Amino acid sequence: MRHISALLTGVLLAAALPGAAASAAARPAKPGDFDGDGRGDLVVLSPSLRKGKGPLGVVTVRYGDGKVRHLSTRKGTTPAETSVSADFDRDGYADLATTGKAARGVTVVYGSAKGLSGRRAHLPVPHATPGAARLLAAGDFDGNGRPDLVATAGADTRVFLDVRRGAPRANTEFPGESACAVTPVAADVTGDGFDDLYLADRDGDDLLFRGGRRGFGTPVRTPQYVTWTAPVTAATGDFDNDGHADIALQYGGDTVEIRHGHSGGLHTVRHVTGEEIGFPGKPLTAHPESSLAVGDVDRDGRDDLVLGQPGGGPQASGRVVVLYSAENGIRIKDPQAFHQGQAALHATPRGTDRFGSAVALVDFSGGRSPELVVAAAGEQRLYVLRNTGKRFTSAEPGKIIPAAWGLSGASWAPIMDSPA
Repeated sequence: MRHISALLTGVLLAAALPGAAASAAARPAKPGDFDGDGRGDLVVLSPSLRKGKGPLGVVTVRYGDGKVRHLSTRKGTTPAETSVSADFDRDGYADLATTGKAARGVTVVYGSAKGLSGRRAHLPVPHATPGAARLLAAGDFDGNGRPDLVATAGADTRVFLDVRRGAPRANTEFPGESACAVTPVAADVTGDGFDDLYLADRDGDDLLFRGGRRGFGTPVRTPQYVTWTAPVTAATGDFDNDGHADIALQYGGDTVEIRHGHSGGLHTVRHVTGEEIGFPGKPLTAHPESSLAVGDVDRDGRDDLVLGQPGGGPQASGRVVVLYSAENGIRIKDPQAFHQGQAALHATPRGTDRFGSAVALVDFSGGRSPELVVAAAGEQRLYVLRNTGKRFTSAEPGKIIPAAWGLSGASWAPIMDSPA
């Protein structure tokens, strides 16, 4: 990854020259609000399901008003397998970018007053690493008010600047030395008003590229505090409300790591283990489908962290843990845990259920109290846990199966983005 910074500096500088920035448009929508009504919308990717006699690969949107709509973002034979949301064209409606493992690029579907529309763009990425999973992130790296898009596939990472109504104004390729193994994270770690880019690869290299009006600076290498292996998954939020984004990483074994942001990059590592939060003998088991979601659950101004652990819980059927934040960040006191052994969920735990294979926080009501959506891929079901205003409750959970959305197929392993 040594050559990334020099390439990006030239591209971002070109976008920042006089005349390069367009005039500000409408107030941008929050990620995941595709119809601009102030309520969060849930995106569920189902690569192995179809609607009616259509092709495999369905993108389902459950809007805040309860309406459910389906769309296809396929390019050729490739279904969508990952997504990210941002208001790329700054028209007041969030847009959705999707891609898949064999895709030759990224499809952007634009939002409208009626939700995700037929207007879309295809962003070509011609040099994808064969067989590598595509991963996406969105952030404003050059501070011009328009979200940029990051797409990685193995050793290939590209930044699309100013994704608006068609092809990007500029893009560049990261000639990485090894494959990016975790979702790239875009967030303002340094608190300077520019989003930064965090990348981790399978060789244990963690790099933070600081955004700025003149391009990315020299990457800051983040020390490895756990093991010289890549994390399983990553997410970002401001857990201590200090104006600097923090990054949560889940590694193999019994460890979740919190890296706090500050003006110089990432520091002050906090480790959370199952033993520490009151699960003696029941580790925070990493799993290929382990998932994270971040949002302000209890409305105290600090982000909280949700861990999806499909290999934990009774009978290894899965577990979801909610860790709340305090003045100094994520606290270990009084976490919440949900699993299928709890009577309120009305489920029988089985080792194949994979409860927690995906988690998302979505503010369906627009009242700043996100609900918790949990996928149980082996059970082929989504659970929706209500927010009481301070915590989640498992009482009277919502349950969704593919047939309720008119979908069919041999198996359902839903993939969700968490816009809260």
